[in-house]
Amino acid sequence: MSFENFNTTLLLVSSEPPLTIAMFERMKEGSTPLLNAVAVFLMLACALLGLTSILAERERGANSR
Repeated sequence: MSFENFNTTLLLVSSEPPLTIAMFERMKEGSTPLLNAVAVFLMLACALLGLTSILAERERGANSR
C-alpha cells in the first residue's frame, strides 16, 4: 500500500516508518548494497506473484473448458 500512496505515507510517517519510507531515507544518504538487494528482492517477489497469478488464471480457464 505504501508504494501506491508514497506521498501520503511520507506525510503520515510514525516513529517506525514502513519499508518504502526507510528505503527512501537511506537513498538520501547514498545507496548501499543492502538497499540494492532489498529493492531487487521486492521486484522479483512482485514479478513472481504476478506470474503465479497469470498462470493460475490460465489454469482455471483451461479447466473450465
